Amino acid sequence: NFAMPRRFNLLQLDFGEEYVEDFACFHCPVTPSQYFPLPKVRGRLRICSLSLVFEPESSDIPLLKLPFRNITSIEPSRHNNWAAEEETIVITCSGLVALRLDDVPAPYIHANMESSHSFSALHSKLENFLPLLMQLFAAARLPSDSSRSAIRHILDERRENIVFVLQP
Repeated sequence: NFAMPRRFNLLQLDFGEEYVEDFACFHCPVTPSQYFPLPKVRGRLRICSLSLVFEPESSDIPLLKLPFRNITSIEPSRHNNWAAEEETIVITCSGLVALRLDDVPAPYIHANMESSHSFSALHSKLENFLPLLMQLFAAARLPSDSSRSAIRHILDERRENIVFVLQP
């Protein structure tokens, strides 16, 4: 839905954090909570250098920020959804941040709780973004200085590999 107003904003990222890319997906909380009571929500998963941000299409549901430092595991998974096999990633974390409930600017809600979240891509395959996700997750688990250096290297390498095709 292109008419949907965008609630995600680069100002919601931490100091020094960079936006990398995003993709359309369904979010399915494996452990429902007061922040995500619905079984399956369509939206966009934004991959950033220090976190993942899920932006639901519905403004009744807050943006969900999963800092890599709080993520304990990222596991690719396959399961049958109706008659088709669906690829998902299951992210388990020890804390999350909920922001902009009902699209009202307000203080962020930091929830220190164990939760698991399943994401399935709508128009792309997991292999298109899972390697980047795993690299950033691994880099975030390093000591502070090494982590910053590894993330910088990942992002620089990614920029160097971007090819623009200019047609005459």
